[in-house]
Amino acid sequence: MNLGIRGKLFLLSFILILLVGASVGMLLELALGNWLQAQIRGELESYARLGVASLMDQRLDYTMTGLDALADHLGEITQSRVTIVDVDGRVLGDGRVALAALPSVDNHAKRPEIVQAYKEGSGASIRYSATLKTDMFYVARTYHLKDGQMGVLRVAKPMSQLAPIRERLRLMLVLAGILAVLAAMGVSSLAAHFSTRRFRKLMAQVHAISSEALSSSVAPVEMQPGDELGLLGASFRSMAMELRRNVSSVTRERRLLQGVLQGMADGLLVVDDHSRVVLSNPPAETLLGVGEEHVGETLQSVLSSQCYQQLSQVLQVENNLPGSVELTLTFGDESRFVQAQWTPMEGERGYIIVFHDNTILRRQEQIRRDFVANVSHELRTPISILQANAETLLNGALNDKAYGVQLVNAIERHAIRLSQIISKLLDLARLESNELIFKNEPLNISSIVNSVQEHITPLAQEKNITCWSMIKPEVVCMGDREAVEEVLSNLVSNAVKYIPAGEQISITCSELQGFNRIEVSDTGAGIDASHHSRVFERFYRVDKGRSRDMGGTGLGLSIVKQMVRKMGGDVGVESVNPHGCRFWFTLPKKMEGQRVTRPATGHPAILPDDAPLDLKGHEVGRHP
Repeated sequence: MNLGIRGKLFLLSFILILLVGASVGMLLELALGNWLQAQIRGELESYARLGVASLMDQRLDYTMTGLDALADHLGEITQSRVTIVDVDGRVLGDGRVALAALPSVDNHAKRPEIVQAYKEGSGASIRYSATLKTDMFYVARTYHLKDGQMGVLRVAKPMSQLAPIRERLRLMLVLAGILAVLAAMGVSSLAAHFSTRRFRKLMAQVHAISSEALSSSVAPVEMQPGDELGLLGASFRSMAMELRRNVSSVTRERRLLQGVLQGMADGLLVVDDHSRVVLSNPPAETLLGVGEEHVGETLQSVLSSQCYQQLSQVLQVENNLPGSVELTLTFGDESRFVQAQWTPMEGERGYIIVFHDNTILRRQEQIRRDFVANVSHELRTPISILQANAETLLNGALNDKAYGVQLVNAIERHAIRLSQIISKLLDLARLESNELIFKNEPLNISSIVNSVQEHITPLAQEKNITCWSMIKPEVVCMGDREAVEEVLSNLVSNAVKYIPAGEQISITCSELQGFNRIEVSDTGAGIDASHHSRVFERFYRVDKGRSRDMGGTGLGLSIVKQMVRKMGGDVGVESVNPHGCRFWFTLPKKMEGQRVTRPATGHPAILPDDAPLDLKGHEVGRHP
């Protein structure tokens, strides 16, 4: 049961008054009970003195018969039980026991009231009577006869005689208690009302604070001299206003911090001195798998063993000093390079650790080094030949016409190759720098494939290679027609050049979710799976000597990859069972309501790997 402060004060006051009233009632009942017992004891003592005086009568028969008759007579007069006991504790007479039964009555020498009487002259006790089977109030007094005999005369009354008196007293106390309860309820209600009147004003302030509505319109608790509640209300109001300002400031700072953490590109972890995660941001979850659900857990339990070992070793060595280290993390077959930079927290024991992913930077550095090395290697040979042949001609080879023509032809051939390399490098640079924006229009793939097949046929017939396609006429993709023709021509011409004579080439198309996948497959020796991930890199050759003998620059597939991705697709290569290779690229499907572009007049030129791509004629249009 939920009670307000008024109800609690009422209940507290009521219980307090009730407890006081109950205590007073119990004390009154106890006092009245003691008073009743004192009255009965006084009455019994007077009866005992009367009995002792009767024993002194010289005419009394001191035999058991005479004493029992005296006990009966005294009992009738006093309406009580009278017992006469000799010095040895034998019962000589009892007003409630027949004369014949006296010899069988228990010895009374050890009864408490009799023992006390022998010691003090008189004694009293309240106890259960085994003879009468009820609680009795006993008073005993010693007697001394002239012949020297001594004993005890005991007078007793049952406690049940007090019950009616006690019941009347209890009834009076209950009635008084009921009146006291009613009075207590009234007094408690009034006390609670007057005590909580100003508390309610204070509660109004509390409610206003909780509902963010505290202002000057909320009445403050009035101040009174020496009034603690008024001082409390004023202090509380002042504290609440200051608290509101602090909460607003903290909220703004927290939102700002949350925005910074959410917007950071780097992962961030805050750990305490026990290496437990205190805070993390989304990039940390992406990079390390440590999110908000891991707050409170240790770094050892949430980080990979590889990452934790590298990081913990450095943190232990540095020990509360800022520093950084590059971690090498392995995710499956992929390695990532993560720069971890930590700073001890000021005033706290723990670290703020920032994780920056350097993987792309490291790969770019490696690509740059490989590119410089490959370009240098590719250009060194033709330049060296040009230089050597020119020097030979200058040194007199011009006088030998046949030899001079041979040298000039070599100069021309390598100059053309040098021009091809430079031209393709420029084309690749234009693609990567977004200088070229391809059209995004519906294309009939079947017509493009037929055009490429028509122009590849002479080259294929020289090697007795069969080139066939199975593409439905209704297959439509989105892209740039000239770019798609160049991509397909490059893949088909590469297949013709590198597979043995008598093999086959097939061009097929399959549907994916939102894309069409065009595949160029051959039945040649194939490409080992270890080369698949790198065949689209610049200057990468599976068989370097053979590719260079055929005039390849190693840039054709790199250009293919860039062109396809500019059109919103992707490229790849895979092996074909039992042997052979399959190059594929995807293009987005035609969207509803778009018209299909018809083939342009004329046919596209076959652009093998050793021919420069003519990208200057592309119309700048909408990027896919």
